[in-house]
Amino acid sequence: MKANGYQCAMCGGVFDDTWTTEEAMDECKSTFGEKITESDDLVVVCDDCYKKTMSEQNSNFFVEFEKKLREIIKTHENNGSK
Repeated sequence: MKANGYQCAMCGGVFDDTWTTEEAMDECKSTFGEKITESDDLVVVCDDCYKKTMSEQNSNFFVEFEKKLREIIKTHENNGSK
């Protein structure tokens, strides 16, 4: 992976960073009403996957995706990895 890049948590594609971690955290707050305080809690998706999850037609998909992500984070935390 590129030094200034990320891997999309949904499609697995590798992309160049376009936002800082702080900008992503602020976007999370403004979009979802929740301020993430540690960058380890961020799950990064590419623009195409973000648009897909945010569309009204796929709102149920997003809810299920969020549940799975929370399960992954919880498992990660329970394993002492952070």
